[in-house]
Amino acid sequence: MVNQGLRVLLVEDDLRVRDVLAAYLEVDGCAVTQAADGLEGLQKARAERPELIVTDIMMPRLDGLAMVRQMRADPDLSDIPILLVSGHAEPPNDLDFASNKLSYIAKPVTLGCFLAAVRRLRQREAAG
Repeated sequence: MVNQGLRVLLVEDDLRVRDVLAAYLEVDGCAVTQAADGLEGLQKARAERPELIVTDIMMPRLDGLAMVRQMRADPDLSDIPILLVSGHAEPPNDLDFASNKLSYIAKPVTLGCFLAAVRRLRQREAAG
């Protein structure tokens, strides 16, 4: 368990996908809080200040891209690393993926691929 105790906020509107990703994170030792859309995710991020956020892009009420933009504009949330997980093959081109705090993987994900992406993001962020 590489990420023992890591506090992760998982934002995904599809309950089945959310359950699978939460199970993947929990297998790796993470403490997972879940949200069903970007609005709930933003509220929980402000309330709980997770160490990492994993979010889908296409969601009701507030999509993942809008959530990321709002977080990056908020000084209290701007430094939280975020992993975008989406059904789109390519990442959105209007976000700063050169930053050590933002990464992207395409669905469907396997346990190994997903956890490797989480670990890479954490390593990049730690390296500065």
